[in-house]
Amino acid sequence: MAVNCTFLSKDEILQILKILAEENRSSQKRKRAYAIFLSNQGNKTNQEIAESTGLSVRGIEEIFKRLNQEGFASTVRGKIHPRKELVINQQDETKLVALIQLRPGDGNKKWTLRALKEEFVTTAGRKVSHETIRRVLKRKLLALR
Repeated sequence: MAVNCTFLSKDEILQILKILAEENRSSQKRKRAYAIFLSNQGNKTNQEIAESTGLSVRGIEEIFKRLNQEGFASTVRGKIHPRKELVINQQDETKLVALIQLRPGDGNKKWTLRALKEEFVTTAGRKVSHETIRRVLKRKLLALR
């Protein structure tokens, strides 16, 4: 039950209060800011801070570890996760939409996701899964016909 007492500058306290006042901030960012704020007030254990914020004790320990290693701004912001590269780009989406307008092969009346995937792979020359095709169609609000 370690007591983490951080000493924040007035500017950092104002930033925390601003984050806590804004409702459209991510809940995780608000929880991290609140944990640091409670720690700054002193004599609260990690368990008490965890109960107040809804985070785990381990999560609180990680916040303070990061606060000591990387600083205030990095800790409040959180980890930056790199975005994955898109499997299908805009040109491929256009090809897929054009492909849907064609009649399905094999004597079927409607396209199936798997048949559409196979046709797309042969025409576009790129390997994709039927799940990727489904996500693109959902994003484009297109239904198979």
